[in-house]
This record gives sequence, structure tokens and C-alpha cells, in this order.
Amino acid sequence: MALPETSERLVLRIPMVYSAYRLFVNGELAAQVGTPGKSETATREDYGERQVILDTADERVELVFHVSNYHSRNAGFPKVPMLGAPNEIKQSLATELITNSVLTGGFLLIALSQLALFFIRREYTYLLFSLSVGAWALQTLLSGQLLSYYGWHVPLSVARPLDGFTALASGVTYLLFLSTLFPRYIPMRWTRWVVLTLVIYGVVAVFFPGMPRSLTIGWLLYFVVATLVLALAGVVRAWLNKHPESSLILLASAVIAATATIQIYWMNESGIRDIIVGFGLLAAIGLHAITLARRYARAFERTQSLEADLRRADRLKDEFLANTSHELKTPLHAIVGLADTLPRDNPAQRKTIDLIMHSGHRLARLVEDILAFTKIRNDALDIRPEPVAVAPVMEEVVTTCHPLIGQRPVRLVTQLPNGLPPVMADSDRLYQVLFNLISNAIKFTDEGTITLAVEQTGEALCFRVEDDGIGIPQDELSRMMKPYEQGQDSSLDGHGGVGLGLAISRQILLAHGSDLTLRPAQTGGLLASFSLPVSHEPVAGQDRLRRTSRENVIQGSEIGADCLVSSPSSTKPTVSADSTARVLVVDDDDTSAMVLQQQLTQAGYAVDRAANGPEALAAVAKAPPQLVLLDVMMPGMSGLEVCQHLREDHDPSTLPVIMVTARTRPEDVLEGFNAGANDYLAKPFYRQEMLARVRAQLTINENEQMRWELQESRRKQAQAPAQANESPRSLLVRLLEKCVQTWELETGQPRADLAEQSGLWTVTLDGSVRKTRTLDRYLSEDSLPKRPRWGVVSKTADFVREQFPKSAHAREVEQLQKRLQALLSAH
Repeated sequence: MALPETSERLVLRIPMVYSAYRLFVNGELAAQVGTPGKSETATREDYGERQVILDTADERVELVFHVSNYHSRNAGFPKVPMLGAPNEIKQSLATELITNSVLTGGFLLIALSQLALFFIRREYTYLLFSLSVGAWALQTLLSGQLLSYYGWHVPLSVARPLDGFTALASGVTYLLFLSTLFPRYIPMRWTRWVVLTLVIYGVVAVFFPGMPRSLTIGWLLYFVVATLVLALAGVVRAWLNKHPESSLILLASAVIAATATIQIYWMNESGIRDIIVGFGLLAAIGLHAITLARRYARAFERTQSLEADLRRADRLKDEFLANTSHELKTPLHAIVGLADTLPRDNPAQRKTIDLIMHSGHRLARLVEDILAFTKIRNDALDIRPEPVAVAPVMEEVVTTCHPLIGQRPVRLVTQLPNGLPPVMADSDRLYQVLFNLISNAIKFTDEGTITLAVEQTGEALCFRVEDDGIGIPQDELSRMMKPYEQGQDSSLDGHGGVGLGLAISRQILLAHGSDLTLRPAQTGGLLASFSLPVSHEPVAGQDRLRRTSRENVIQGSEIGADCLVSSPSSTKPTVSADSTARVLVVDDDDTSAMVLQQQLTQAGYAVDRAANGPEALAAVAKAPPQLVLLDVMMPGMSGLEVCQHLREDHDPSTLPVIMVTARTRPEDVLEGFNAGANDYLAKPFYRQEMLARVRAQLTINENEQMRWELQESRRKQAQAPAQANESPRSLLVRLLEKCVQTWELETGQPRADLAEQSGLWTVTLDGSVRKTRTLDRYLSEDSLPKRPRWGVVSKTADFVREQFPKSAHAREVEQLQKRLQALLSAH
């Protein structure tokens, strides 16, 4: 070979020669890779780049290569050796290293990002694309000899099979990726068989590592590329059908197919990757990554939309349950109420009436079971731990459950040691759990003993309910604490129920940090136990039940207190001193209104009825009653709106309002009290409870009337001559007028803002205009109520004085307020 004329030394760069060689320069050994030989056994193959410095003193130089190849279908020089100055060779090598490093790093970053998306989305499209790009990154690392340049020389027996496997795996996983991305156009049932190429190559590489492996990988790669070309036809079909991911994928797939074809051709013919092919592949993979990112963004948007839909569906479900509860409880209330008003003189008739009432309350229990479990499932169960004395709770549970035994030979025994400390629990929920467990034991015990025992173990109290009933097999115990699960054949043996009692009890205990344990008892029945922590705080004014209505307290029971049979004497009308009071019943359901009318009439009350809100307001305006029983859910104007209108003219002390409804959620009760209700009665209720609440409200009203009359009498008798020309009512009007005037002068805001910010007066909307009807009535002595709210006006004066302590107008407010207080004290 003739050397170019130059004063610099020349360097000959030999990138790769298959598969072993020696280089002689002018007859002397200059470089060697492996050990070439005349036979396969005499040859030791290897790979690697070599650089030889040539002496430029001679015009010609003789280069002799001794090459042997027994393991690769490609022989000789895959790339022509490069001759140049040292700086040129060094720059060429650096460019190649940087290019291959960038390609490998870019592929790995894309692969890792897609793998992260797979762990987020759990969608195999991202995983397959990540594997495809990762395999190609490893193939680039091996074929570019980066590891050798950085000093890590992988043995040829490992590098050659791994190089072929990564190229084949990249193609196979990419084909599967297309199938998951376009399942309609490239079905997985057609492409999954391509995975067999990896199996075939692995077997050949292990058992035939020489020339057979090299030939096999070539033909397998041709097959995979042909399959990819067919898959591109499916991508074209997707594009023609306007698939959202098809445009960029089609472009990128075309680039990949062309790159793979060129790569395989060069591998089979030359065995080396060209830089342009690598960057083209990187650009194509980038297009794929952009497509998948857009796919993820669309999926995220769909997820947000579905989440919003689920929230809306959950809200509609809650509303449906509440409305369904109301619609079911209203006729149940009518059934139970009408049955409770029937005479019980005949024993047979009394038994039939009790059966009707029992069936109605039992159906109400099932409705409450479902609603209670829905609350638990939505984590809406209200738990308020406090120190609870155990003995009163157990006594009330036993008293309530004892009538459930009926005429059966069953004894209900309690074991309660003296001196037990209180437990930290929600008293209502503890009562509910014990009631569920004991009523469940009564239901499945035909004869024998049911024991409720409590004992202290360290810093906890262990509650135990044991029965001699039919028991539950060991393999069914865990199933029994799941919702809607019942014992074997329980629906056929007359025990009934819906299978929620134990499930609800367990969820309540879990909310307390405890758990319910079930195991067979020694007597053959069932032993249920749980523990609650001991409280070292005293029981302060414990009100054992927040709600006196059993149908609200005993949620989730399979049999409720409705099984209690009223005695004949309990059905007789109870006429008291308030029996002459007039009660207004407001209910759009004629049957429910008739039930209340009959029950109140039997108790000696005068009853008026109104079928809707406007009728009720008109009746009150014409002749105010002593009490209003108001249904919440009515068409047109709801009971809450009616109550708000009533409160504009009547204080809670002058006109008590009891809300009567089937909606018993805490937010419903709170909404009723905020509207101005005095009490809340849930359907279906016990007649005795309703009458007790009515009597309580009428007694409060009567006491208030007596107090007012006494105060008025004293005021008239002790009125001083100096104050003869100034009555408390006129001074009250002047005080409120001065408060409003001070507010408007100091703030420049209307009196509606004073009403809102003080929180003492009702503000209503008339279209878009705020109205203060109640406050306006206090600004004129002619429209001032007969019994004005002196305290509210005084608090309004306090509010104005606190807002403007240095104002001269506020001092006038203070003077008027003191005059009014002195006048009232004198009266």
C-alpha cells in the first residue's frame, strides 16, 4: 500500500475483523485479536479495535492479515480500516463513542420513562414498548463496543449470543406493542406466536453456539422484519379509520422498519451499525414516546371525567337511598300508626295488631340496615369516643332484648363484676354492637342460656356474648362477618334477616380500634367477643343515648325493638292538662296525616290539617296553633322552607315546630334545626314517643306563656309615672332604629349586612334583592310582634357597640340600651 506524502506519522485504525486475525507490517507482527488458526479447534476468537502506527519514511508499506472465521456467517472486514493522522483518528473515535453513548442513553431514558408509566397505569402497552426500547439500548451498547472502550471486555461467547438476542427481542416486543396499541387491526392472537422465535434462538444459542447460531439469528430476524411489515399494514388500516394514535405511529413504524431493514442488512453483510441509522431509530422512538404521552394524557383526562361521574353517581346514590328511605318509611309509618290506633279489647285482635306492628317495624329495620351499612362503606360512620359506664348500657340492652325471647325456654344472664372502670367508646355504638350480638344469639337459640359477660384484662374490658344455640361451623365463621352473609339455610329455617348485623358490628369495632372475634362455644353455640380500652377519665354526665328513638339507635340489627308487644293499658288515650291544645299537622301524604290526627285526637288534642306549605302558612296566619307537626319532604314548598317562614313571625318559644320525616341522616337533622325546628321525630315512630315529645313542647310553650303573662302583669303594676309616656315597646323600636342608623352611617352598608354579619336576624332573597322582613317589623311599633324578642334587639345593640366603640352614635345606642334595661327591670 502506497503511503501519502506527509511529515506526520500515520495511524491505521482497525475497528473489527471477524473473528480472529494477525496483522504484519513489512513482515513484522504489528497487531493481533484472538488467535487465528487453520482449524476451528486451533482458533481462539475475540473482538476489539486496534490502532497501528505506520512509519512514513518509506513510500510503500506491506500489510498482511492472517484471518480465520469459523463461528460467524460474516467474515473479513465489516468496515474498511481507516488511515489518517493521529488527530483525525482520535476525533473519529471520539465522535463514534459520543454518538453511541447518546443513542444508548436516550434509549434507556425512554425505556425507563415508559416503565414508570406502566407502574402508574398498569397498562401492558407501556411495558412492551419499554422492553423493546430497552432491548435496543442494550443491543446498541454491545454492537457499538462501548463496554470495551470503557474497559469492560465482555467475553465473545456471551457478547455474540446476547447481541443477537437483544436485536430479536426488540423486534418481537415491538410487534406485541403494536398489537396492544391496535388490537382491532393487529390482533394479539396472530402476533403472540412470534415469541417462539426467542425460544428457538435461545435453544440454538445454548446447544449450537457456533455457526448454526449465527445463521439462525439471521433467518429469524428476516422473519420478524417481515412480520413487522405486515403489522404496518394494520397500522395503515388504523390510520385510514382515523385512530388517534395511528398517525405518528405509522410514521415512526415506517422509520423503524426501514432502519431495521438497513441494520439487519448491514449486520448480515457488514456487521456494524451506521450512525445515521441509530439516530433515525432514536427519532422514531421519540415519536412513539410522544404518542404514548398523548395517550397517557387522554387517559388521565378520561380518568378525571370518570372520577367526576363517579362522584356524581355516588351523590345521586346517597340521594336515592335517602329518598327511597323516605318513600318506604312513609307507608310503613302509616301502617304501624294506624295499627297502633286500633282498639285492643279483644285478645285475638290485639295479637293481630301486634303482629302488624312487628312486621312494619321489622321492614323498617331492614331499611335502616342497608342505610347504616352504606354509611360504613363510605366511611361516614360517626364515632365519638367518651368515657362510658358499662353497667347502664348493659342494663338497657338486656331490658330491650329480653322481650325478644318470647315464650321460648331461654335465659338471658349477665355477668358483671363490681367496680369495673368505664371504657372509652361511643355509647350509642356500644349499645348497637351489644344489641346486635344478643339479638343474633336470641334468634338462633331455641332453648338454653345466653350469657353477656364483661371482665377486665389489663387496660381493656373484654365483652363476651355466648349462647347455646345452633352455632356456626368453623369454616363459615369468617364468612359470617361479611355483609349480606347468613348462616347455612338461615333463609329457610325461619330465622330470616339480611346478614348485616355482624358485619356492621365488626365495622363499628374496627372504627374503635378493636375487632370482633367469633368462635364455636363449648356448649355448641357461638361465642362472640371484643375488647375496648379502659378510660381513666370520669364519666361526666353520661347521656347514654343521643337519640331516644329506638329505630334510630339500633341500626343494623336483624331484629329490633319493634318486637316489643305493647300492653293493653299502653294503648289507652292519655289525656293531660295540655289536652285542650290545638295542633296543626302538615303533611302532603293523606295517610300519614290521618295517622297523626287519629293518634293526637285519641290523646285529647284538637287537630287541624294542612296538605302543603302555603296552606300551613295560611292556617297559622289565621289562627296560630300551640304546636306544628311538620313533614319535611313536600312538593312545592318543603317543610324546611315552611319552618323558615314561620320563624319570621313566631319564635321557637311561642310556636314549637316538630319535624316529622323519614330522613334521619345527621345532615338532615342539622338542616332541620338550622331552619328553626324545636324537635325532630323520625318515621316510623312509636305513638307513645310522639305524644311524649308533643307534651314536652307544649309544656315548654305553656311555661313560657305563664312567664310572659307574669312579666307583663308586673310591668303594668310597677310602671312609674315618669315613664308613663314611654313604653318599653316604643323604646325597643327606638333602640333598633338607632342601631340601624349607626350601622348605615358608619359603614355605608344597608341593614341587610347588619342582619347577616350579626347573625341575629333572618335574611331572605326576593329574586336578587335581600330582604330583612323580621328586622323591618321591629322598626315600627305598629308592626312590632305582640311578644317581641327583647334579647335579640339587645344583642344587636351589643354588636353595634363592639363594632364602633369610639362612635358618638354608638354611645347613644348604649344610653338607649341602658334606659330600656332600667325600664324592663322596673317593670
